[in-house]
Amino acid sequence: MTSRTAAVQRRPRGSSMKRAAKEQAAVRQLKALDLRKAGLTYQAIGDRLGISRQAAHKLVKAAVDAVKADSAESASDLIAIESQRLITCRWLCGRLQ
Repeated sequence: MTSRTAAVQRRPRGSSMKRAAKEQAAVRQLKALDLRKAGLTYQAIGDRLGISRQAAHKLVKAAVDAVKADSAESASDLIAIESQRLITCRWLCGRLQ
């Protein structure tokens, strides 16, 4: 095996690179959201992260949207669990009579 072939084989594959990029984006979004929650303006967030005010706004918005989506999913899961408990309770009550 040549050194070139070995180097090609050691490179992360496409999905690994995409996963790493998504993780980095999520970290930047959370950092921007933390700074916004701390009271910084979008301009100040942009200055801290080395990006424009508009890009800072987009990061914060993306983070908020992700939190909303997670909350909605959690709420949906909770409703499903509670519904199943209610069905089970009704079934048990019917058997006791």
